[in-house]
Amino acid sequence: MNNKMMIKYELSIEGQKQSLLNGGNGKQSQEIEITEITKDFLDIATINSNGSVILNIDWTTPDVTAIKVDFQIEKVDFPGYGNRKTLKKYLVRDSQKTPKFDSEQTANKLIQWFQINRKEYNQKKEELQKEVNQLNINFENELNQLKQESEKAYELYYQCEEETKKRKEEEEKEKKIEREQKEQEKLNWINEFGSDHLKKAVKLQYDCQRQYILERSKIEYPEFVIDFNNNAEWNERSNPSETAIDEVFNLVETGINAFVVWLTDYPSYNIDRYDDPYNDCDFEPCEAIVIANYLGKYNLVKY
Repeated sequence: MNNKMMIKYELSIEGQKQSLLNGGNGKQSQEIEITEITKDFLDIATINSNGSVILNIDWTTPDVTAIKVDFQIEKVDFPGYGNRKTLKKYLVRDSQKTPKFDSEQTANKLIQWFQINRKEYNQKKEELQKEVNQLNINFENELNQLKQESEKAYELYYQCEEETKKRKEEEEKEKKIEREQKEQEKLNWINEFGSDHLKKAVKLQYDCQRQYILERSKIEYPEFVIDFNNNAEWNERSNPSETAIDEVFNLVETGINAFVVWLTDYPSYNIDRYDDPYNDCDFEPCEAIVIANYLGKYNLVKY
């Protein structure tokens, strides 16, 4: 028979030393030629396309000392959590290391070692798999719990989204109603009290908000200046005068948001403050009365 039949295995450092002391080649990789083929050998060896029969005892060989219980980190994305969760999942892992022998081996010893090792390996793997299955019960329980919590969180998230959406829609409706009411109030006031100029401009659908505020404030609070440009600045007033206190007291009694301040910059209502009739280059800080949030937006100042 010209077909090659051999066993390949490796020696440890100690095995290499023993090989040299016994007159061997001392190489890490060893080969043993098989002169007589047996069924046991064929059961564990590999036959290539050329008919050669080779048993490689390498990292692919089942090794009972290389198998163990290990774990891996499972990263799972759960809707509603916003973050990725990491869980431990257990498994049987083979480190796939190449067995090394501390002495030179015979073919029969290697075949016997392989058979015993494979049997022990399979037995141990079965035992470890049972252990892993038990350990992974906790993994499955935790995974299921997280899924349930995630579903609840996801449901709650969409519920909150829906509630927020409805609340915004309601707020928009309320704002729209408020705008319409204010617009109707403005039109009613203009029809009754507005100047001819303002009435004509509104009828022609021009934006006359500024003119409306100016005219209305002059009628309702003739002594106050509308700070349309938000130019006025003030500080807190200490020890207000008796006159200011009396006037503010009467305004507050009627539900007006009024208070006494120390005015540090004057109010302005023209588009260009320098064209403002109240533009006073000689303005000096003084006591003033402020009506805040007039018609829901503006400040009126008397000084």
